[in-house]
Amino acid sequence: MSDDTTTDAGFDYKATQECLMLVASLAETLNLDRLLEEASRAETRAPFLDPTLYIRGGRQLQLMMELARAAKPLAAAWKKFCAEYPEAEDVRIRGDLMRGMPLREAMRGGREAGAPTLEPRRTP
Repeated sequence: MSDDTTTDAGFDYKATQECLMLVASLAETLNLDRLLEEASRAETRAPFLDPTLYIRGGRQLQLMMELARAAKPLAAAWKKFCAEYPEAEDVRIRGDLMRGMPLREAMRGGREAGAPTLEPRRTP
């Protein structure tokens, strides 16, 4: 093993944990209820307003709504985690800074673009 966070199989526990925290912190910043309301409204109206578009994009809309519904418990779990471990707020702040960055880059901690990483802040 190269360090105490990498297993014999090459699984990097710390990196996986940091990525999960980043995804959860980003999910918590989203207005998922509003997204689901708007998507539901579109799903209801689209077959009447533009049937062809709905036929092409209806399945994608359903899958996106499924993702949004799945993200809600993740966001709630992150909020609970932050309530018990306030130092996790650092990850939330850094997640906000990484918004707009390509997902692959954000999952690597934004190192390619010089964005902040998920390492703990050092206060003087």
